[in-house]
Amino acid sequence: MAMAATAHDCYGVDTDARLTAQSARQLRAATYKGHPIEFVVRYVSIGGESGADLTAAEVAAILDAGLALLVVQHVRIPGWLPSTAMGSSDGSHAATNAAAIGYPKGCHLVVDLEGVLVGTPADVVIGYVNAWALAVRAAGYRAMLYVGYDTMLTPGQLYELPYVEAYWSDFGERQVAVRGFCMKQLSGTVALPGVPFPVDPDKIMADNKGDYPVWMVKEAA
Repeated sequence: MAMAATAHDCYGVDTDARLTAQSARQLRAATYKGHPIEFVVRYVSIGGESGADLTAAEVAAILDAGLALLVVQHVRIPGWLPSTAMGSSDGSHAATNAAAIGYPKGCHLVVDLEGVLVGTPADVVIGYVNAWALAVRAAGYRAMLYVGYDTMLTPGQLYELPYVEAYWSDFGERQVAVRGFCMKQLSGTVALPGVPFPVDPDKIMADNKGDYPVWMVKEAA
């Protein structure tokens, strides 16, 4: 059985690669700069679930290897133009696809905000994020936002998003006013010894308000 649980200070990775039982064990045995890998972030689609995204069998392999799991939704090709209707649709697909693979209610789902068409007004981006977050919250999940390049929002506007309660930064110099980040990408894509696919290393820590992400773990017997 799986459950939602609060994370703690630790290191992990995000990757586009689908894990098997063997590669999940290899990832759990790996280290990043001497730190053990304790979690993985995997993707669900912005539409109907695709052949490369997270599956129920993969979730079982991840948990059985002793890794925790966070789920993020793919983002569109850079230069995309958000809308409120798109946010509702994307959020609904994120929640539906997460539920289909057994991701527990109460966990954070992540919207990837980067590569927005330069010049898009902030209120348009805010409308997209609010609609996305409301859709996942209606399904029982918590909303977390990945802050990448070209979000079109200031640190203050990011913090003032009313339905987002956690933030994850790419490896650039990003800021969220007041709350800051509870998760940080540490570099670009790297190869870890013994791991047969590329990964982006991440660190989880308490944000400025003392909060951590809520992730999926295997329930103790």
